[in-house]
Amino acid sequence: ISICKQKYGNLVVQCFFELGNPSVEREILLRMKNSLCDIAMSEYGSWVLQRAILSTNNELLQIVSDVIVPHAYMLALDNFGHHVLQRIIEHGSETIVHSLLVNVIGRRRNSRLIELSKNVFGCRFIQKVLENTTPVDRGVIINTILGSTRVFLALCKHQYGNYVVQHILSHFGEQYSMVVMDLLECKLSKMAKKQVLLKCFGSAIQTWW
Repeated sequence: ISICKQKYGNLVVQCFFELGNPSVEREILLRMKNSLCDIAMSEYGSWVLQRAILSTNNELLQIVSDVIVPHAYMLALDNFGHHVLQRIIEHGSETIVHSLLVNVIGRRRNSRLIELSKNVFGCRFIQKVLENTTPVDRGVIINTILGSTRVFLALCKHQYGNYVVQHILSHFGEQYSMVVMDLLECKLSKMAKKQVLLKCFGSAIQTWW
């Protein structure tokens, strides 16, 4: 475990996952299992886990996910942990991605999604989920953000929230264009002075027209 978190030692551990030997990979992951969250939240340990996720099969990825998912909210806000979550989202099944989202937002769905969108690391988690989740879960996220004029406008002007809005507009703008235009009615001229907001609208205009 200590080698995983060392500047040079982590490179040795990564090599084991590059050999393509499932039995070796399984043995290493089982030894790391009780410390996966601690490893994920360290700079070099995060590199090890990302390499493991990229290299292992679905069975071994499930071992990682079973440990990581219950702690997903903490990791989504962590400097290094959020990178591990992004790799799981990219390579995990729809079931795993759904479990991550459910554990992150919990019962405080709306407030958690807004809180994550306003966090420097959480906003990256939200963007990655939007790209890789099911239409139903994607709808939950987008409807939370577009369901309130106050929330939408606040995110447009927020240092990190604007990136989530841009992501929605650039990837799914055509589907939600009318909703967005309704939210912006009578607000555009006042808000267009904000540089961040202009970035959001630039993304929307490029997508719609």
